[in-house]
Amino acid sequence: MKLSLSLSLILIWVIIGLTGCGRMIATMHQVPYDPQISYQAQQLLHEVFEKNPVPDTFKGIGNFRIAQNHQVEKGRMAWMASGSDKLRIEILTPYGQPGVGFSTDGQYAYAAVYSEMRFYKRTISGLMLKEFISISVKPEEIISLFRGRPPQVEYSFISMVEPEKVSGPMIVIQEKWWKGHQKIYLDKNADHIRAIEVYDGSGDMKYRADFSRFTTVNGVRLPYLLEISNAEGTTVELLVNRYWPHEKIDPSSFVIKPPGS
Repeated sequence: MKLSLSLSLILIWVIIGLTGCGRMIATMHQVPYDPQISYQAQQLLHEVFEKNPVPDTFKGIGNFRIAQNHQVEKGRMAWMASGSDKLRIEILTPYGQPGVGFSTDGQYAYAAVYSEMRFYKRTISGLMLKEFISISVKPEEIISLFRGRPPQVEYSFISMVEPEKVSGPMIVIQEKWWKGHQKIYLDKNADHIRAIEVYDGSGDMKYRADFSRFTTVNGVRLPYLLEISNAEGTTVELLVNRYWPHEKIDPSSFVIKPPGS
């Protein structure tokens, strides 16, 4: 009897704690705290994903533009991805040959500057691509953005609002353990995602991704104009020339070999 009473008290305190935590998160993000709205937000996001299925593997080629500290860098790049953790990006020379390469195979990250015969390899844990694209974003986040999807996270809270000055619903997701949160902006018909903002655990914005144009290839709808920006004023634009969804990719393609090997 005493054990049963103790367990009941613990359960009550857990429920009170979770309820209070949910209200605090809702207040912090200025969104409704309502189980029905949370359910609607979850269903709406699921419906958007269902309307826009993404390929497990894909390749692409396009033009990039990086603007930072009043300097602009332009060029062409090719990329491929498989699953949620395998990515390869090649910055091309004016002659169309690989100039700088970066890849991850799910365990290790590889980078090479071919003209200088430089090669790097490290574990993928905690890896950011700031040195590569000037914005702190994880390889798996880039893969999601290439697909027009928000980064995959485990969340403890979800809600949504219909912004007065922005066309379309906005869904707010709070990650578990207060790691950070996301704001997912949908178009006015809630057919697709048009922008994503990713914040860290302190509430500072890590980056914003805008999907302003889409293209359909072999029945797959993918963004062909992607813009990623951060609070420091750095902007990365990617204009896709061609997409190849559902491509068969050898896993060894995500392992860059040292130049000259």
